[in-house]
Amino acid sequence: MTRKLYLLTSCTALSFLLAGTVSARDVINENYSGKTNQAGGAFTFEPSEISKIENSSFENNTGISTGGAIQNQGNIDYIKGGKFVGNKSLNGGGGAIYSQNFTGTENNGRIGSVSNVLFSGNSATRLGGAIFHLSQQDIKIDSCVFENNSAGMGGGALNSGQYNGTGADIYIKNSRFTDNTSGYISDGGLGGGALRLD
Repeated sequence: MTRKLYLLTSCTALSFLLAGTVSARDVINENYSGKTNQAGGAFTFEPSEISKIENSSFENNTGISTGGAIQNQGNIDYIKGGKFVGNKSLNGGGGAIYSQNFTGTENNGRIGSVSNVLFSGNSATRLGGAIFHLSQQDIKIDSCVFENNSAGMGGGALNSGQYNGTGADIYIKNSRFTDNTSGYISDGGLGGGALRLD
């Protein structure tokens, strides 16, 4: 199968679940700092939620398993403005955001677009120092900065994987990736200091 990465000019982390009655939950002009949870240091979007995040700050939050700031199992329409700084996933992926399709519903684990957001100094022990994305839904990234994020295994800034054999197309425009780092596995199967696409 063919996956596409669109670098439209030059260019980290959350997690959600989707089932049952749909509800809306918007995060606008909010600040989350120093919070710790098992998954999603600041919070988790459940499968039934359709959400927007705008001009909000996530700093030094910790996901013990995944999603240093956000665990997304629902549907995020967009993330616009704000910053993710110093968040960490201690035993998994998505130093800032962990987003995965858990239920098989079409839009589950979706992040529609990310624009004008700073991802700096986020870390994950496994994949996706800033963002871990496991969904067939495409992502558009515009005018973002990814700097000094790190992942222990792959995708220092962004890791995007396949869901049931289908991966997302990633559109990146007017964004900058600087000094992001990743470890690797000895067989060469993982890595990617800035990006890893599976």
